[in-house]
Parts: sequence; C-alpha cells; structure tokens
Amino acid sequence: MKRKSTFIKQVTFVLSLTLMLITACATPTPPPQEPPQPFSARSESADGAIVAWSGFTSGYEPGGQATFDITIQNATDQVWHGRFCLQLMDGQSPRVITTLAQRPFSLELGLGFSEAIEVQFPEDLEEGAYGLSTAVRRPSGPMVDLIPIQIGETEETRQVTTQQDMDASLAACPPVEGEGPNAIVELAKADLAQRLDIDPDEITVQSVEPTEFPDASLGVPEPGTAYAQVVTPGYIIDLAAAGQTYRYHASDARIVAVPEAQNAPPDARITIESVEVIATQVIVQGSSNLPAETCVNVELWADGVQQAWWPTDTCVPVKQGNWRLVVVLESEQALQPDVQYMVRAYQPGGPDIAATFPFDLSAPPALSP
Repeated sequence: MKRKSTFIKQVTFVLSLTLMLITACATPTPPPQEPPQPFSARSESADGAIVAWSGFTSGYEPGGQATFDITIQNATDQVWHGRFCLQLMDGQSPRVITTLAQRPFSLELGLGFSEAIEVQFPEDLEEGAYGLSTAVRRPSGPMVDLIPIQIGETEETRQVTTQQDMDASLAACPPVEGEGPNAIVELAKADLAQRLDIDPDEITVQSVEPTEFPDASLGVPEPGTAYAQVVTPGYIIDLAAAGQTYRYHASDARIVAVPEAQNAPPDARITIESVEVIATQVIVQGSSNLPAETCVNVELWADGVQQAWWPTDTCVPVKQGNWRLVVVLESEQALQPDVQYMVRAYQPGGPDIAATFPFDLSAPPALSP
C-alpha cells in the first residue's frame, strides 16, 4: 500500500513539473488592441449641396491601404459640375503631403452618388499624427473638411484645424474646367446691394480681371490673422453704383470688399531685395515707391507656418525709396538648416501690395524674380 502511494506521488510530481514547463514556455498572449475609432462627418451648404464622408481615425500603416466612404448629393437648383479631392495633410503645418484620390463629377438636380474610395498611403510616411481632408468644388463655393488621423503606433495628436489648413487643402484641389467668375460676381453684387441697401440691378460690372494674390488673404489681411502663404488665383472685381466704384477681391466663392484706402495706385510697389542671416541677426532689405516714412511690416514663415516670435508689428519706414529691418535673434530663435523660410513685406492697412521672398540656409539667399 505504501509503495502504491509513493508511485502516485511521483506521477503527480512529474505531471505538475511538466505543466509548469509548458506554462513557462508558452508564448504570452498579447493584450487586446483597441479597435480603430470611426468618424462620420456631414456638411450641408445653404443652397442644398450635401457632402458626407466616413472612415476611421487610426489603424493605418505607411504604405497601407484604406477605404473611405463619400456621399455627394445635389439638392440645389442648378446642375453641379464639381470635383472632390481626398488629401493627406501634415500633422503640424498647413501643407498637403499628397492627394490620395480626386475626380470630377456632374450631378443633375436632385441626384447624388455614394462611393467607397480605396487609397494607399505613401511608403515613406513616418508614424505619427496627420490630417485627412476632403475638398469639394462647386459653382457657388467650395466645401472643405478635415479630420485628424493617426498612422502607425503613435500617441501624437494633430494641431487644431485652422483656416490655413482649409486654404491649403483647397489650393491643392484643381478647379473644375470651365469654372468662371460669374457666380463670384453675383456674390459681390449681392454683398454690395446689401451694404448700400439698393437693388442688385442698380449695380454695373465695370471689370473682372483674373489675378494671383500672394497669399490666402486675397490682398486684404485682417489684423492679427495668419493666412496660408500660397499663391491664390482669383479675380479683382470693380462694381459701379450711384456714380462710385467699389472693388472686390475674390477666389472660389470667397469675396472680400476692399476698403477705399487700400485701392492701390497703379504703380505702387514693395520689393524685397535681399535676406541676410549673420550669426544672431537677420537683415531684410528692400525698396518701395510709397511715400517717405510709410510703414512696412515684415513677417517670417518657416515651412508654411508664421513665426509668432518675429516682430511683425515693427514699423520699418521707407526712406529715399528704401527700407531695412534688422532682427536680433535670441538663442532659441536661431534659424535652422533644412527649413524653408519666407519673409513677407506689406504696408499694414494700406494699398493692396505685398512682396514675398523664400530662402533657406543651404545656400545664400538670392533675389527672387
């Protein structure tokens, strides 16, 4: 009986030891991953254009594929010849990295479509936070939306969406062929009619001239507002009413009334002639035919982002047709290589003129054409 008990104990010991070895060698079960968070967004314009899209905010990999659903409906009173663009935007600046998908479309009144858009992210993306943007062009004005997303394993979050993001997204979405200024002119007439409390039929269109504005402010910057530094195609519209002329600047469906004080003389100009970086100083020099002692303000942009520490409120007076700004840099403000810089000079509250000058530290700055 004693020998049987000993045998049972030995078998039990061997089984326990085997179970311990199996448990020790087993591959630990990884913790369950959180499922990607879905998003769904819908925009409807005042005239009945509807754009809805959905997908996920995470779960993507560099070089990986993804599917997004987009729905566009035409509940307006006119045929919609448009284009939609799906874009990947930088995580910290208003810059489109790549257009993932785009195509034109045409919708009769009351019609629409829903489509699953399959895209592939670039192979060379770094893991981190990005923006996913839709820009939809239409006759009476664009519709732009942006959703922050994460690619790869990251805890980064994208900066708050700004008007600069919207402007950059729209600038990277080509206009529909045949788009003209008629709708924009009508918007300008309606705005002027409301301001003057008259009927739009009492307003005459004097001229509509295509132009390119140096940035997204359309040449009429508001104090304290930063604008995307992208060349923005648009129009200069002159309207006449009650014996006076009124000027508007326009791009897509955005119109800006130009104050009388900002209607520039035909030959008014500001020019940036050089940017020199010496140790702890940046020297910006230029010329202008504006009256003597007229103030010129200068901004500094780095990779498309305006630098808040730069003294934008400093008045640089025009003297004998020239102006010069010297900025002393603190240690934390030193300019860096491999960064695309740009200075912008303008007359605050004055004529609709400005100059831009791109440069970097890889080579001496050269005079822009």
